[in-house]
Amino acid sequence: MKYRVRTSEGELQYDSYEQLQQAAATGMVEDDDEILAENKTEWAKASSLIKRARRPSGWLRPQLLWVYLALMLASVSLYFLLQRALLFGALSVFVLVMVLMKITNDQVRRR
Repeated sequence: MKYRVRTSEGELQYDSYEQLQQAAATGMVEDDDEILAENKTEWAKASSLIKRARRPSGWLRPQLLWVYLALMLASVSLYFLLQRALLFGALSVFVLVMVLMKITNDQVRRR
């Protein structure tokens, strides 16, 4: 069954309920967006149609754990650079940049 989603940016179409749920999980479909199922005539709020997985809350959210890792890597990098261990410092800075790129990429996908 196909689903049409009306968002503030425009309309999207999904071929299955699974695709619709994936879009909701990644932030493409918000709770206040409207959904029209293929065999229906009235639009319904996404919050009433999509079963969302409970997101972790507090300081154990996966995204915050990545931020904590980035902070630890920044500290380790600074330590190595101040100790003039340039190889380890450069390597830890490289890993830090990769982690920060992952955090940024995840945020862009959520929007």
